[in-house]
Amino acid sequence: MNAVARKEGIDPIDLEPLYHAIDPDSLDRLFSSEAAAANRTADELTFTFAGYRVTVSADGSIDTVAISGDGGQPSSIDRSATPSGEPNTPD
Repeated sequence: MNAVARKEGIDPIDLEPLYHAIDPDSLDRLFSSEAAAANRTADELTFTFAGYRVTVSADGSIDTVAISGDGGQPSSIDRSATPSGEPNTPD
């Protein structure tokens, strides 16, 4: 949520709740535990949130791609890891 809010220049509280797009607790469980890592079949998960295609990777990086009105082609991309000191949770 924070990555999308930064892109939009708004407070995260002004966005729709993340749980409208994906279950945040499931996402945390998928990428946070060692047991999940042993059973994981993919190293990333992609979902749509607030007009962005959001990809969360097992290494904690979060990519956000704005979905434009021209057939869903990306209009921009931001590839940045979660800043140090912040939890590796979906933004």
